[in-house]
Amino acid sequence: MRRATGAVPCAALDKPRHNFVRDLLVMVGLAAFVAWYGILRLGGPLFVDAKAYWSVDALRPYAGDLGQAGVFAYSPPLAVVFGLLGHIPEPVFLAAWLAINLAVLAWLARPWPPILAILAVPIADELLSGQIELLLTAAIVLGLRRPALWALPLLAKATTGVGLAWFAMRREWGSLAVALAATALVVALSWLVEPTWWPDWLAFVGRTPGNLALPLRLAAALAFVVWGARTDRRWTVVATATLALPVVYVHSLAMLVGVSYLKSNDRYPSNPTES
Repeated sequence: MRRATGAVPCAALDKPRHNFVRDLLVMVGLAAFVAWYGILRLGGPLFVDAKAYWSVDALRPYAGDLGQAGVFAYSPPLAVVFGLLGHIPEPVFLAAWLAINLAVLAWLARPWPPILAILAVPIADELLSGQIELLLTAAIVLGLRRPALWALPLLAKATTGVGLAWFAMRREWGSLAVALAATALVVALSWLVEPTWWPDWLAFVGRTPGNLALPLRLAAALAFVVWGARTDRRWTVVATATLALPVVYVHSLAMLVGVSYLKSNDRYPSNPTES
């Protein structure tokens, strides 16, 4: 028998015993937003990361070093895509990128809107910098049913692939194979388009300073998703991907909107054969 696929009503998340904690988190989130943007980040630059995507050098995308302003750090398939998008006028690209992020955010936050206030600081930082984490979150959430979408997080921030342990632990080998095959196909196509970019990107990664905390975070993320797979907690996949990011910034925590989405839709099937 197929499991029901309807979303759990938002009211289920707002039982009286949860109201105090929810309201406290909302107040803390809003207070942090006022402090962060009213004091610490007042007048900061806008769309720094989105401008780096738009202005990627179509000839030498990996000439700089990670950490330099405007340096493009993602793998060659995304360099190909953003190289093409760089032909769009910059204001049009920035407006479209913001609109896409807002649409994804509205979709992810719809089941439980309080998450917007609780995560006000990272969400605002994500939108105002023009980062890619919200799109990665959407791909991971949808990738539980459409595993080919895992190609995006794997090619943007490869360490998020720890989340694929969800399929392995649940013996969903078909889904795991689709995720890996789709990624391999995109890699192969990008190699055909510009074969020199892959060695350049690997050299770029090799120039990147080591992150001593990353191995510890990856180990913790793997343990967490294994626990989630064994206890049927799909939200742990997004939490795992967040923990496994190569570097965790303030805006990185915007990915936790996906945790709220999955917890609010906890009867949404993870196995494509159940949908």
